[in-house]
Amino acid sequence: MKKKTAEDIIRQYKSGYREFKGFTVEPPGNFAKLRLAGIILEGTNLTGANFERAILQRASFSAANLRGANFKGANLAKADLKGADFRGAVMRGVDLSGADLRWTNLEGVDLTGSIISSANFDGANLKNACLKDADPGKWWWKAKLADAKMEGTILPDGTLFSQPMLEEADTFVRQPVEVDEPLKPTGPDYKKADRLYYEGLGDIAGIQAQLQSGIPMSHPKVQDLIKKASKKFAQAMEVSDTNWPRFAECEKYATNLLADMKANTSK
Repeated sequence: MKKKTAEDIIRQYKSGYREFKGFTVEPPGNFAKLRLAGIILEGTNLTGANFERAILQRASFSAANLRGANFKGANLAKADLKGADFRGAVMRGVDLSGADLRWTNLEGVDLTGSIISSANFDGANLKNACLKDADPGKWWWKAKLADAKMEGTILPDGTLFSQPMLEEADTFVRQPVEVDEPLKPTGPDYKKADRLYYEGLGDIAGIQAQLQSGIPMSHPKVQDLIKKASKKFAQAMEVSDTNWPRFAECEKYATNLLADMKANTSK
């Protein structure tokens, strides 16, 4: 994976360059208090980077590895964070208003006091995350949380999320009825394809982090991640078709991953 320092990125950003896809920032960079609105860091390894109080409106961190990064007090309004891995990150007091957090991994992350109004958490992993005192906007229960994992999540009012509690709360508007098994979609499922695509990119970020730490490509842990990512890209293609904008890119990732896996198993 190509490497850049934080200083390289900051200097190039100031000269008008905005796109820094797929790099490893080494050593962990310091971007604190900088204005980096609209910067594109898709698929970049930013483990341990410092973005405290940085201005990152409309930035793109999709599928980035942000484990252990510090975003305390940062402005990520309307940022693209799809599929990013925030585990272990500092996220207190962050402005996430209007941000796209679909399929983001926020397991165990402390979002206390953050602004989450109009944020999209569809499919996000919010297990054991803390949203206490977060500002959800006027209509919290209309938030986009489809397929989000929320076991043990602390909600903005301080209560612990539980499915039974939620079900009891709305019994007055719905009666239990027997329903048939949902029919499998007959056409392309682009939403599912998107989810699998970003999950696959997340696995690739995990592979890059393992390699960066000195673990060889032939290690079983890395090979398992390659298998997982390859399978997700293959599944994404199965549930979509060539009209899906990411189909060709998905096919390229799947082919390259399988080639890497075969090259190392033949050694």
